[in-house]
Formats: sequence, C-alpha cells, structure tokens
Amino acid sequence: MKHKHEKWIHLMADGVRIETDVNGEWIGAYWGDFNDNNLTFRISPNQPADKDGWIQWLGGENPANGKRVDVKFKDQGCLFNLFSTNFDWWHNRSARDIVAYRIAKQEKVVLYQWIIYINNDKHPVLTSYFYPDETALQYVYQNNLKIVQRAEWTRIEVEK
Repeated sequence: MKHKHEKWIHLMADGVRIETDVNGEWIGAYWGDFNDNNLTFRISPNQPADKDGWIQWLGGENPANGKRVDVKFKDQGCLFNLFSTNFDWWHNRSARDIVAYRIAKQEKVVLYQWIIYINNDKHPVLTSYFYPDETALQYVYQNNLKIVQRAEWTRIEVEK
C-alpha cells in the first residue's frame, strides 16, 4: 500500500525543499510531518542552489519575478540572461518545461545622462542621451548644442 504523501517523501529524499501549511503559514517540512494525514504540502519556492548557482525547478509561479535569469529546459536546451517574465514557469509536460534556473550574473555599467537647460528656461529638459563617460558628454555639449544655456550630467549605474 502506498503512503499518502509518497510523492512528497520522494521529492524531499531527492533534496527538494518541501513546505507544509500550518494554520495558513507555509513552513519547512520535516520527515515527521509525513505521518500527519491532515497536512498539506508544496514545493518550497526557496530551493537550494548547486555549486554553479542552478536551482532545480519543478514548476509553479515565477520564482524570480523582475530579474534576469539563465534557464535549462527538459530538452537540455539553455537560454541565458533573459527576464524571467519571458518564460512559462508552469510545467506542461513538454520538452520546453524549465527544469533549472539561476539568477543571471549582472554587471553594473556606469553611464552619464545629460540634463540640459535651453536658453533662460529654469526647468531642465531631461534628455535620453546616455554616454559611457563624462568626457564624451562634454565633447557633444561643447561642439553640437549652441542653444544650451548650461548642462549637467548625472552618473547612473545600470545593470547590463
């Protein structure tokens, strides 16, 4: 006769973190919990990562909403450094089910955004001109925009 929670026992034995619902709060399950027939279980959204940062994924809601991720699919394919919202995280029993993911390594890049004041206007015009360094920005300002009363630049760090 099969144990009622056999599926969860096998997953936990394979190293998957399992949670149980106790009075409406999900907490980490332990082996003794499987003897309680009244408990409900789920796969924890907080799984441990391997040495390369990969986290086993068994389906469910997006675990890294708003972040860039690398993903591995059941068909052994991989995609790297894409927004997590680009993927269907639920399993559909297809070759494109995600079986592992990791947060993509992000590099911070320093850019400068130009804020210009035209003529005697007291309100700045925030431009969409971004330059990798202050020197390039000064060159464009001095040589191309004669109508500018003054210019300021803001240093911005963005993730690449």
